[in-house]
Amino acid sequence: MTLPCAHLTTRRQCQVLPNAENFCRALRTRGGREERRPMNPSTMFDYDRLALAAYRKGLLTPSSLSSLSRKVLRESLRVAFPELGALPGLKYLCPPDEAMARLRERSVRYEQGMYRDYLLPPSSSRNATGRAHYLAGVEAEHRKSFEQYMERRMFCNWDVEFLLENNATVREWFQNKSL
Repeated sequence: MTLPCAHLTTRRQCQVLPNAENFCRALRTRGGREERRPMNPSTMFDYDRLALAAYRKGLLTPSSLSSLSRKVLRESLRVAFPELGALPGLKYLCPPDEAMARLRERSVRYEQGMYRDYLLPPSSSRNATGRAHYLAGVEAEHRKSFEQYMERRMFCNWDVEFLLENNATVREWFQNKSL
């Protein structure tokens, strides 16, 4: 079953929990209403980190911030630069490959434990061979999802220092906010 939100936990809820039909139907239809935000969003702090880096570089002054809340500044940045994360050449700060490999293996072990200890496999997988085959499929799907998260840089942040040094438009936007 492919759902509009492909977060690991959400998918697990729909695939294996008994009596999750209403929950999954709500995910597919978004409760009968159109929603722009995902139902299981990951919080993105890159705009906050960018504003903080601009402040540290002196591009924002305390007087310019007195009339702006953090939320207003963040939303102003999102409106001014909605595709900032897709800029060609944008550098990212990501955990090292070794750390990501450890995190992936820990995540797989956790997932295996959840399925083994708390979640019933489908009735066709109740014998030992069927269960092993089912769990191998669950592990493969989990690894695939994890790799997709890594490819989409879900574990990374923008290199905001690089961005401020190399993007005149962003730098000027902050300087104009300080006027």
